[in-house]
Amino acid sequence: MSTKVPEKYVHSLKRHQIPVIYIVLEPSCDKDAYRVQADTLMKWKMAGSVLSLTCPAEGRIAVFTGRLGQAYLQEYLAGFRETAACGGKRTVDVYETEDAESLAQQFAEDIIRRGSPYDGIFFASANSVPAIEIFRKYGYSPMIVASDVFPKMSEYIRDGMVAATIYQNPEKQARLAVTQMYRHLVQHESMAEIVKIRPQLVLAGNLEAYEHRNL
Repeated sequence: MSTKVPEKYVHSLKRHQIPVIYIVLEPSCDKDAYRVQADTLMKWKMAGSVLSLTCPAEGRIAVFTGRLGQAYLQEYLAGFRETAACGGKRTVDVYETEDAESLAQQFAEDIIRRGSPYDGIFFASANSVPAIEIFRKYGYSPMIVASDVFPKMSEYIRDGMVAATIYQNPEKQARLAVTQMYRHLVQHESMAEIVKIRPQLVLAGNLEAYEHRNL
C-alpha cells in the first residue's frame, strides 16, 4: 500500500495482525513496515554522475526536490553533491518545490529572470513539467536530468530538452510487493523487510524500451 494512505488505517490493520507492505519511492515513516522501494540514494548519485560528466568543472548546478527537512533527503543531497563534484568545484543550489507545480514554475521563472545561471539541473521528482515548460518557452536549455518515464518526459527526451531521466520502475515495485504478500499469505514465507529496486538511466537511444512495461 502507498504511504499516501493515512497512517491510522495502517496501524489499525497491524493491530488486527493483518500484514502490510508499502510500495514507496521514499523510505516509509514506519520503520517496522515491510516495503518495496526504489534505491533513491543511488538515483541521486547517478544524476550527479551524469552532470559531473557534462557540466563545466566550476559550473553551477540546481536541484529541484521536495522538502529537505526530511533526514533522508539530506543524505540523498550529500550523495548528489559528492558525485556531481567529482574533482570539480561545482556550486549546487537547491529549490524545494514541496512537489507543488506552482512552486516549481515560480522557481523556474526566477531562474530565467536571474539570467539562466545554471549549466545543469536535476529534477528529483516527476514534478518537472511546469519548470521545463518555462525553460522551453524562453529558450533556456541547460543539461537536464529528470526522473521517471511518462508521455511528456518522452517528448522532452526526443526533442532534446531533457538529456536523461532516471527510471524507478514502479511496475516492478508493485509486482514484487504483490509477490511477497502472496508468498507470505499462501506459502507462509517471511517477507523481506526492505526490497530495493535499482534505478536505470534512460537516454534517447533506449527510451523506447522504457515507454512500455519494463519488469
